[in-house]
Amino acid sequence: MFGKLFSDSFFKHNVIFFVGSLIVAALNYLFHPVMSRMLSVEEFGEVQALISLTYITGVILTVYKTTIVHLSSHDENSDSENDRGVRKGVMQRITSLTIYAIGVFSVFLLVFSGYIMESLQLTSQGALYVLILLLFAGVPFAFYGSYLQGRKKFGLVSVSNIILATSKIFIAVALVLLGLSVFGAVASLVLSTTAGLLFLYYHARGKVDFRPSLRLWWDRPLAREISYSFLILCSLGFVMFFFTSDVLFVKYFFSPEDAGLYSGIATIGRIIFFATASVSAVLLPTISLRASASENMHVLHKACLFIGGLGLVALGGFFFLGEFVIRLLIGSEYLVYASLLPLVGVYIFLISVINVFYAYFLALRDRRIIGTSLIGIIVLLYLVVLRHETVRQIIENYIVSSAVVLLLLLFSLLIVAPQRRDKNAPKKYFFETLRRRSCIPVQKV
Repeated sequence: MFGKLFSDSFFKHNVIFFVGSLIVAALNYLFHPVMSRMLSVEEFGEVQALISLTYITGVILTVYKTTIVHLSSHDENSDSENDRGVRKGVMQRITSLTIYAIGVFSVFLLVFSGYIMESLQLTSQGALYVLILLLFAGVPFAFYGSYLQGRKKFGLVSVSNIILATSKIFIAVALVLLGLSVFGAVASLVLSTTAGLLFLYYHARGKVDFRPSLRLWWDRPLAREISYSFLILCSLGFVMFFFTSDVLFVKYFFSPEDAGLYSGIATIGRIIFFATASVSAVLLPTISLRASASENMHVLHKACLFIGGLGLVALGGFFFLGEFVIRLLIGSEYLVYASLLPLVGVYIFLISVINVFYAYFLALRDRRIIGTSLIGIIVLLYLVVLRHETVRQIIENYIVSSAVVLLLLLFSLLIVAPQRRDKNAPKKYFFETLRRRSCIPVQKV
């Protein structure tokens, strides 16, 4: 039985990446309880708000990483030297465009830094500037990591993330002990990213070079990937916004102490997302446009079973052992919001499932996810404006809007998609019959 399971490439890659992700998740969550005990509740809340802001501003890198995974996974399947050369050129130009976009975004952060600090009740302006350095340091890290992930080197990618997570803890502890508090905790993100980058560079050198193109030109392959990047922005950008913006809304509407207490609960709830992130990471390069619809759906079914089992186990722990988990991970002072942990768990589980479906639609370049993302954000913002008197209402807003998006995705997948396939079936049958009878190659429709 186990031999049959490990002969399944999707299962094997998922196990490798899942084990690595579990180790990384454990180390990442060790960072939070360590910081929660070294910093005051207000300082810890500010660190969590800055980390959430890092995720949102890092959407550019998320788009970039997914594009590189897509290009490098196709490069592996290409037998044409010319195709590989074209993809290499596109990767270089996409890298340059990403750096330019980060530059523009950095100027925006600098100009509006005062407003951001006032709205989110931040005290460390230097920590906000560190986010800009993190964006630029993240480009080569994302490039090498995504290339190796696209080539299904999940073990190396996992090790690089472990190095990043481990060094982040030690660096943060050292800087906080030196009296740098919030700034030190955030600065550890940049320094640990550099440590992970050195490992990735060592294993990727000679296979691919991080070499942004100094000359940009527009052609069909680049236009195709730019279109794909926009699709990524509308999908994974949506996931990242839903996954992290709750802390920012709480920081905006409530006191620094309430925001700090909620940040601790949200940190625990996000265990579900990080523990299941390997599923979508493996799914994206596994789903193929060249495969049949039934083959792709079979892989999606396995992914849903995988994430469903993990998510339900975590939710059971949050519902029945919530107070114990809070005491163990971040301390008893956060028990004030213990009743919110099951709700946060449900909201994060819904986002995790959406993340898997989005990876599936992304791999197939299905643009329907643009509409679902737009509807989800509109519903969320409407609910937040309407209901924000308590932290519980904020979480309920996220649960409702996430459920709406998931129902739309299921409708698209189970109702609309089969109808489209049935509609095209007569054409496919006709051309396939013509090809077989005449032995003349006919382009598929």
